[in-house]
Amino acid sequence: AVAEHTVGLMLALNRHLPRAHSRVREGNFSLDGLIGFDMHGKTVGLFGYGAIGSVVAKILNGCGCRVLVCDPYINTRNTPDYVEFVAKQTLLQTADIVSLHCPLTPETYHLIDAEAIGMTKKRVMLINT
Repeated sequence: AVAEHTVGLMLALNRHLPRAHSRVREGNFSLDGLIGFDMHGKTVGLFGYGAIGSVVAKILNGCGCRVLVCDPYINTRNTPDYVEFVAKQTLLQTADIVSLHCPLTPETYHLIDAEAIGMTKKRVMLINT
């Protein structure tokens, strides 16, 4: 359920659903500024490739996304071909969407800090489930 929720958040933010909802409640049915981008062909970076991250990757692959993963604890030999394991910096610099799927530990505390945000694309979408 968390993996599907994550992808749902990506789709909702991409299509500006909170803003669209507010507009409809006000009787404004204009699509101006509400058109997002196609997920197909976008690069999604996942921090963590455990039970949830691996399912998110599978769903995103089905949507035609390029999937980058940063997880130092995963054996990369038994992973699907559509998953690309990369370093943190590469993931942050390359991804259109970044999603966190790792536990909060001393090692992951402030994983996404001002320096990390400075490495991302200008309009990156950050999902933290």
